[in-house]
Amino acid sequence: MWQTSVPGVVVASGGRTRGPFGRSLTAPALQRHCLQFLALMQAAVVILAGGGAKLLYIDLALGHGQDHLPYLAPAVVLAIALHYFYKQIGLHRVDALMTPTIGFGRIWAGLVLAFMVLLGGLYLLKLADFYSRGWFLSWFALSAIGLVLVRWAFMRGT
Repeated sequence: MWQTSVPGVVVASGGRTRGPFGRSLTAPALQRHCLQFLALMQAAVVILAGGGAKLLYIDLALGHGQDHLPYLAPAVVLAIALHYFYKQIGLHRVDALMTPTIGFGRIWAGLVLAFMVLLGGLYLLKLADFYSRGWFLSWFALSAIGLVLVRWAFMRGT
């Protein structure tokens, strides 16, 4: 039986419940919305980690003031690739959230695969030399930590 942590709302498989705006939601619909929210939060973490790595490494550590857009564009591409890799790995399924473990290996494997696809694409387009290796490593580390924290917080809340 799947239950939500929203006060006053208990959802069982196939049951119907009233949403916050008076319309009824089925349990699979509520689960789908929760998974979509998780995917959105994971994409936001990856994009924010790219901007944060730019601020920490490029601006503060190196002291070079550069435009933010060239560093946020690959972050959006990585967020899209990560979403599809997580779907293929099975991290965007309800049963993956109901397990008692977070699944660090699968989270980080999807992140590594998405980063390799991004780096390969940047290399093929001859754009890889624009970006610093230190920025990529900082971005990867911040993304890995952020994705685990989002998954932990989401599993704890459900």
